[in-house]
Amino acid sequence: MIIIGHRGGGAPAPENTLKSIRQGMPCADYVEVDVRSSSEGTPVVIHDPSLERTTTGRGFVKEITLEELKRLDAGGGEEIPTLEEVLDFVKGRVGLVIELKEKFSIEKICQIVSDYRISPLMFVSFHRDALEEVRAHLPDVPEGLIYSRGMVNPVRECTDMKIDTILPAYRILDLKMIEEAHAAGLRVITWTLNEREQIRGAAALGVDGFATDFACMAARLLKEIDLSNIGG
Repeated sequence: MIIIGHRGGGAPAPENTLKSIRQGMPCADYVEVDVRSSSEGTPVVIHDPSLERTTTGRGFVKEITLEELKRLDAGGGEEIPTLEEVLDFVKGRVGLVIELKEKFSIEKICQIVSDYRISPLMFVSFHRDALEEVRAHLPDVPEGLIYSRGMVNPVRECTDMKIDTILPAYRILDLKMIEEAHAAGLRVITWTLNEREQIRGAAALGVDGFATDFACMAARLLKEIDLSNIGG
């Protein structure tokens, strides 16, 4: 199964920092980061729209300049990285999943990513129109639709949108949906699995991969679980 380091995957290192990526990527197939934009449109890596939970700052990311963002502590002395800093760091070392948290600056994000030629690479988002814009600029890059609530027909929706991967929250995993997705040639990657029984349960349902905050712990667990006997 594919292991994606969620927000870097190096917990307990601070999420979405180079430290988290550094600690997660030896054990992950991909590391995942969340991308938003500073006030001048520079793509930066942070999950929340506001700064309070993960940094020493206050206010909305989109209203703060890059210079101001760089002065903040994102945990343990780590900075908020720019997307370019992450691309520099991971290129040739691990795959990258970019989650688009907003529908802004998509063209700029795509241009930056195109310049770096990262492989393997995937864009994911809850925002369908963000993925559609990515496809207009980078038609050959795989995409995934994230969702945390039941959808009437996620397989049909992804097929219609030419999206390669479905990313449901673990709590709504459904065997029938997984089977339909595979029949349609789609991958199913679930999130966020941090416990042995979650990983075993997802494997029993036949998912193609999962995101986790603890990539190295998850890799060790996968080695312990005999996937050939899952469900038997």
